[in-house]
Amino acid sequence: KETDDTSSKSGTILEGGVDQAGKNLKRDLNPGPGWSKSDMRHPHKVTTQMKPLPELEIIPPFSAENKEADIDRDKRKMLTNNVNMMQIEVNKICHRFKIPPATLDKDNLDKYPENAREKLKVALTCVKNAERTLTDFLDFLKNDKYSIWNTEQQDKRDELLKSMIGEQPKGKPHASGIREEDIELVDAQFDAEGKIIGGVREEERCLDELEEGEDGEDGEPPAKVGRSESEG
Repeated sequence: KETDDTSSKSGTILEGGVDQAGKNLKRDLNPGPGWSKSDMRHPHKVTTQMKPLPELEIIPPFSAENKEADIDRDKRKMLTNNVNMMQIEVNKICHRFKIPPATLDKDNLDKYPENAREKLKVALTCVKNAERTLTDFLDFLKNDKYSIWNTEQQDKRDELLKSMIGEQPKGKPHASGIREEDIELVDAQFDAEGKIIGGVREEERCLDELEEGEDGEDGEPPAKVGRSESEG
């Protein structure tokens, strides 16, 4: 009866459930949310992703010490909307002249039609100015007006990360002993099969390769060659 239950819940497309060779493997035959039937045959499969930490809020909540917090929040929203509106105007111009917005070359507008060139230049200038205004305002809030509060938030974030992943290992990583300046790059030519044409020069061969070349034509050491000849 237990075998029948295993066969019916295995989730495999083959008749009879999982292979007999894998009977001893521990598998969850009743997967929870986020698992599919196919995942029961691959229990090592990662089906979930770590949720990213939320972005730090640079404007503190409204309080007696931060009476202008709500005003600054509204101003940030207004400047952000202004950037989006300017970008929408650029997209409208691109669609009007059949220019893909994703491939728009902002640094070289000479490739576009003359009637579109001037409109794009003005619209891109407006976007750039709007972005600069928003960036300057955010920097002022973070580094000047609410600098103490932002420093405290960053410290709390660092402590949270430390509790999640632990301390950063100290010391230097293991070195291989090969220095970058000791690596010599040489030019080589390859044939159609990807093999080096001409092989390796005599002075570039290592000691083992030189010894193998002296062992005989068939590549076997002298002792082994002598033994095989005596047996023959």
